[in-house]
Amino acid sequence: MRDLLSELRDGGLMTGGPPAFGKKDCQAFADQLDRFLIRRLKEERF
Repeated sequence: MRDLLSELRDGGLMTGGPPAFGKKDCQAFADQLDRFLIRRLKEERF
């Protein structure tokens, strides 16, 4: 399987994975993490 995937990449048929995270993606992740953590803290208090 490794050899097949290597040949596909070398031949240009398969080129890498998803695009890298940008600033917008990082900010969206941070916002969701904040919401999650705040929700968990509120749940623990009750």
